[in-house]
Amino acid sequence: MHDYQKNIETLNLDAWSDGQMRSKLWLCDLIEKDFQNKKEPLDIWIMGSWYGLLAQFLLIRGRLPLKRFRLFDMDPEAIRISQKMLNHWLIKSDIEIHHHLQDCTQIPERDWSTPPNILINTSTEHFENEKWMNFPSGIYFYAQSTNMEHPTHINKPTSLDDFKKRLGPITRMTYADKMEFRYPNFEFDRYMIAGIR
Repeated sequence: MHDYQKNIETLNLDAWSDGQMRSKLWLCDLIEKDFQNKKEPLDIWIMGSWYGLLAQFLLIRGRLPLKRFRLFDMDPEAIRISQKMLNHWLIKSDIEIHHHLQDCTQIPERDWSTPPNILINTSTEHFENEKWMNFPSGIYFYAQSTNMEHPTHINKPTSLDDFKKRLGPITRMTYADKMEFRYPNFEFDRYMIAGIR
């Protein structure tokens, strides 16, 4: 099957699943609560951005002042679909949206000279390790992971405490919790940690 067809199947099935929707809405609620009094527009970087659904949600909800999104992913077809998904915002708003076909552990040092207000990774279980956490200190971050069994989950934690350990030293942790997903045929937990690196 062609990569594009695989991505369309994933978009139709996995991307809009209950687990994906609830996890992203959980994160949106937390970000909006944390930054509800922010006056200046936010610069948000999303690692492993996939189809850009998280950016789409934050844009549609319209509860935060937004300046720029930088979306990083290593799948060219996912990037292409994300560009389509966010096409309206690219054309009709003054919010910058930049897609990067790039390993987010290899972001050039010069790019960090203007760091984001928020850095997000909701797919840490897909990353081989936690090198993506090697960003400059002082940046507010949100990370999600899951213990769900899946062939592509090569770095899944076994618990919330395990997830904390995997992320390494955090200057100030502001949030750590899990969401339980229980279905007739399977179950898993989703973990979320937020704080300042």
